Amino acid sequence: MRARYRTVFSVVKRGRPLLAALLCVCACERPDPPAPLPLACSPEPTRTARLLARLTAAGQVVGDDLGPRICFAAGAGTVWPGQVISLPSDWADDPTAARLAHLLHHVREGRGLVAHEPRAGRDCEALVEEALREESRAHVVEMEVRATLGVTDPARRFVNEDEILGLPPTERAAAELAYLEAHPDGGGGYEPLGRDYRTRCLAEP
Repeated sequence: MRARYRTVFSVVKRGRPLLAALLCVCACERPDPPAPLPLACSPEPTRTARLLARLTAAGQVVGDDLGPRICFAAGAGTVWPGQVISLPSDWADDPTAARLAHLLHHVREGRGLVAHEPRAGRDCEALVEEALREESRAHVVEMEVRATLGVTDPARRFVNEDEILGLPPTERAAAELAYLEAHPDGGGGYEPLGRDYRTRCLAEP
């Protein structure tokens, strides 16, 4: 069975992305302490250190403050309020490191889950397109890290992974976006991202 996951990489607080607070850390003398870990998400400092070392080996830039914000739980990974990153508890280290790279991309981009942001007159189609564009970039990061670390388990790879990685790096995100737009109901290792984002957008008051 292929890996499936649902990405929730930003939380809106009274109509404003919570990540805005994170972005001001550079201008503040003292960043806020890490948010509490979600229930049923367990910290594993030794494993976290191994994963961060694998990301460094794969050429990814990791922050010194990530450890307290990483925990492990059932499922295939997500980002919780306070930018706490939940990783799958039952995956091998290398595919987990690749998923961590994906989720870190969402945190660093700071765009948030656009389907949850105030629409301000924009229609859901535009919001879904923006969300899928962000997902496509994160997917490419994940694929590239998997390739660098030598992950070959088909249960931990996307069905189109070889095709995407066979393209020049500058063309990968656009090709991945086209794939996501053509497969809103998921399959082949993907959650139904297009369908889910649209449903959430339409459900917003």
